[in-house]
Amino acid sequence: MPDVTFDPFDKDAEPFVEVNSKRRYGRYSDLLGVGVAKKVYHTFDQEDGIEVAWNQVQLRMFFDDEAMMECTFNETKLLRAMNYEIILECYNGWLDEE
Repeated sequence: MPDVTFDPFDKDAEPFVEVNSKRRYGRYSDLLGVGVAKKVYHTFDQEDGIEVAWNQVQLRMFFDDEAMMECTFNETKLLRAMNYEIILECYNGWLDEE
């Protein structure tokens, strides 16, 4: 997989503002949608060469609410397990402890 660093002089480089820890997904600054605790960004999957959505959930809001934290994690697990033609596929999920 190619190294993901932004070089302003490289016209072919992807202008990612963030990459996941395994450097597979590069997030652009383009905001696609916003919810109460979630933001959705335009992203590129460098391994499969496709555009995807990066859903970023702000878990800080739920640290004091164990039921809501569990619900959020269960929803993520459910989305990863689903495989239906009419539902968007969840490719990956991770927890950024920062």
